[in-house]
Amino acid sequence: MSHENLKNHSSPESGKDDMSFCAAQAEWQMRTLFDNVPGMVLRISTDSGTILCAAGSLLERMGFTAADFPMKTGTFMDRIHPEDAEAVTVLLGQMSGKRRKRRREFRLLLSKDEPIWVQAILSSSPDPSGAMMIDGYLHDITERMELERELKDQLKLQEQLFATIPVPLVIKDTNSRFLQVNQAFSDFVNIPMEKILGRGPYEVFSPELAEMVFREDADIFLTGRTELDLERRVKDGHGRWIWLKSYKGPLLDSRGDIVGLVGGNMDITAVKQSEEALRESEERWKFALEGAEAGVWDMSLGDGSIFFSSQWKRMFGYHGGDVPKTIAAFRELIHPEDLKGSLSSFSGYLEGKFSAYRCEFRLKKKDGSWCWVLSAGKAVRRDEEGRPVRVIGTHTDITERKKTERIIIHQATHDMLTDLPNRVLFVDRLGLAMAAASRSGTKLGVAFLDLDNFKTVNDIKGHQTGDHLLVMAAERFRGELRGSDTVARMGGDEFTFLFPLVGSLEDAEKAASRILRSLEAPFRIDGSSFSISASIGLCLFPDDGEDPETLMKRADMAMYEAKRQGKNTIRSWGRLQGTALIAELKRKG
Repeated sequence: MSHENLKNHSSPESGKDDMSFCAAQAEWQMRTLFDNVPGMVLRISTDSGTILCAAGSLLERMGFTAADFPMKTGTFMDRIHPEDAEAVTVLLGQMSGKRRKRRREFRLLLSKDEPIWVQAILSSSPDPSGAMMIDGYLHDITERMELERELKDQLKLQEQLFATIPVPLVIKDTNSRFLQVNQAFSDFVNIPMEKILGRGPYEVFSPELAEMVFREDADIFLTGRTELDLERRVKDGHGRWIWLKSYKGPLLDSRGDIVGLVGGNMDITAVKQSEEALRESEERWKFALEGAEAGVWDMSLGDGSIFFSSQWKRMFGYHGGDVPKTIAAFRELIHPEDLKGSLSSFSGYLEGKFSAYRCEFRLKKKDGSWCWVLSAGKAVRRDEEGRPVRVIGTHTDITERKKTERIIIHQATHDMLTDLPNRVLFVDRLGLAMAAASRSGTKLGVAFLDLDNFKTVNDIKGHQTGDHLLVMAAERFRGELRGSDTVARMGGDEFTFLFPLVGSLEDAEKAASRILRSLEAPFRIDGSSFSISASIGLCLFPDDGEDPETLMKRADMAMYEAKRQGKNTIRSWGRLQGTALIAELKRKG
């Protein structure tokens, strides 16, 4: 400022000008400050019901300017949301008579009727003239209110989820006091929810359980570690013993500090009971299998693996790396003659032809010997299409049973004295040989043999000597046969022969002649010598008959003709045609 100006300002008149200048400058600064306030400042005269002045960025958003003031309070009240207007009117009325400070949150309608939330901070006091004034500051809290609403919604949702989850849940503070529990927890301890909140473990649980829970809580507060697998057997509030699987973890604030913990409890009593029942069942199953001397196999069809139990390994002598680990390796232990049948049986089960798998075959033991096993199994898991993917079964050693069966079958089909096939087995082999001859277009011979004068040996030397003679004769007959031939004892001193694959009647007669010659050498029994002969009747298939009964009957009749003709000879049915015997037989029908 120049010296002249300073001089002018030092005069009385200049002093008044300076004061006006400073006041104007101060008013301009205040107006600029208030106009840039992020909200709105205002002064209300309660006596005149007028908003004397207002400033701030909120004015423009409402469509007002500072020039619109003074303004009737009612005009401004029209911009307050109808649901909030009454509450604001009551508030202003309460502040019009005395000094007060109040806060209020309500909605304002902007120029486009767009509502925003504001918080009003109001203070009432008299001005120098004694008139009551309300000074206020309004600021936009819409974003905060939205966040609070979202938070309330989340808390409400969490509260609803907390309440509806059917397992006991708790939230505790760092002193292990219950801050929140759900109805499931209340039911578990048999205490109303309102009587649980604010209490600690010792006021809710039994002393033993409370001590354990308190120690677990303290460890979580100390380490910050989450425990997910706490299993315990406890007595609930109803006096029932149950199994619980509990989990607990720390609650952290925004700074990462532990401010509490959250925990849950799952009733696993049913699971434990099922596990116990399964364990008992497995023990009974193991006892039954060991008692039955059965080994278990477990086959996975997906990857081709197979598992064998310890009992199985003991039964067949395998251990360690010797045990087959794949289905393919196991199949190598099945007897080659039984492999096709066993695979067919198993495939048939997998294809649904049988309700269960059951098959008998020979299995190679570790020492190289073969034993008969009964393999039985059933699918325990199937895929989406119902096809078996896992089959479990047992192997039972039936070697002794097979031996017994062979003995029984042998006794049922063989003569007890000579061990030759009996009538049953002979007729069976005859039927098979006839079928084979029909397919191949060949012939077969059937012979009946009766020892000559055998009754005399029995009568003179006794049945024991006669039995020895039959056994020795049977051995001579065996020595004259081909591998495909059969000799059988019909009973007494009668034998039958089967000669398959003969080309003609002459071939069959040659075979019968060998049988006769085998008896020419004397039989020595207990120091005595015996000479016997035989009469043989012979017939040919299909020339002399097309069924076993006819063939055997005609061979028998031919044999009697051989005896009638002097014994120690052979008579063929085909060569008897046109003889007196045939005529007599036809006459007798």
